Amino acid sequence: MAEALQITDEMGWMSRLYVRCGADADLLGRLRAANPGTVIEAPSEFASVPVPDGGDDGAAAALQLSRRFGAEVILLGYVSSSDAFGFAHCIEGRTLRRVQYGWREQGSWEVVAGQPEAWEEGAFFHDSAQLDDVDEDDPEREDALAIFRERRVREGAFWPILNAREAARSAARHYRLSDWLDDWADGTEWTESSVIATRTTVADALRDGVSEAAKEVTPGRRPWWRFW
Repeated sequence: MAEALQITDEMGWMSRLYVRCGADADLLGRLRAANPGTVIEAPSEFASVPVPDGGDDGAAAALQLSRRFGAEVILLGYVSSSDAFGFAHCIEGRTLRRVQYGWREQGSWEVVAGQPEAWEEGAFFHDSAQLDDVDEDDPEREDALAIFRERRVREGAFWPILNAREAARSAARHYRLSDWLDDWADGTEWTESSVIATRTTVADALRDGVSEAAKEVTPGRRPWWRFW
């Protein structure tokens, strides 16, 4: 898994960087100038950017991109065949959350940093039945039970066992990412009177000392993508 992956979902793996542009046409223009492979799908606020080559899992690239453009950046990647999963959430040169599962050692939570995000519980802990396969006398049973009880993944642990594609889908639906429109739009006909808008960005929340950004639907707002 040394090479940085690109979006190739038909083959069961992908990795992309997502930069929140919102209504910032200048930011989108600068991204496209620096990364010709950048795409954006309305009505997502996130532009999809290729992960640069260089033998990295993408987390360092996400951090660097967030610092360079003063933006919110998400790394999302998975490999279905090995159930490898990677996620990083950065803003303005800070990593808010990073989790990595099975990228180098299959079945292991290799990196867990920062505070859990709202989408993680449903993505990681929806299948408690997997604990049925842990024998009563297994020395790892108590750790596994504690992890599910606390609903917090732990670095170095082997539980919960992850379905990487579904975990990536959960994160993509939560943030409404480009490349994943069919997974989060649910067949909705997007019109000018029904646009998901973010009034308080993560950057605003950090500056204001709020732990989580507030989001709301704003009917009647002019869709930002009509400006270019």
